[in-house]
Amino acid sequence: MQVLLDGLDDVLFFPINGFITILEELYKYAENELYDESRIRQELVNLHFRHEAGEVEEDYYKERQSVLLKRLNAAREYHSKIRGK
Repeated sequence: MQVLLDGLDDVLFFPINGFITILEELYKYAENELYDESRIRQELVNLHFRHEAGEVEEDYYKERQSVLLKRLNAAREYHSKIRGK
């Protein structure tokens, strides 16, 4: 009887467990995108080249550069905490 109830639990909770797995994968993906130092550095380089080419105005350049540098610092802190565990 217990085996039957365990099997029933598996069937009933399968959609929930699948949904949780999907959410966990999305979280990992978002975390990797947010804290990817090489990607942030590449965005800084691209921003610099666009500014030098006259495609980006000074105000936007400074504002965006500030945001990217803060993200880079946050990514470095995040990775140092992960390594410290």
